[in-house]
Amino acid sequence: MFADPEESVVGHRALNDEAQRPLDESPSFVFGPGGEVQVVQDLGYLTWQFGPEGEAPVVRGVDVVLVADDLITKVWTMLTTS
Repeated sequence: MFADPEESVVGHRALNDEAQRPLDESPSFVFGPGGEVQVVQDLGYLTWQFGPEGEAPVVRGVDVVLVADDLITKVWTMLTTS
């Protein structure tokens, strides 16, 4: 399951499509990490940024994931202001 402010989707294909959509809509933009991955037991946390390659990001966010049996089972994405 993947959830962001706009919708929730389930399944590998749907998750891949959600990750690909912003890249298709903004072909000169790239995703990049905003810091190091943080892990506590079965939870992971990664800040990220999205914008034109080599320029300041126009969007920043955070992904929080739940892991079970070495697989990501849920992903929550939140946009941030900083």
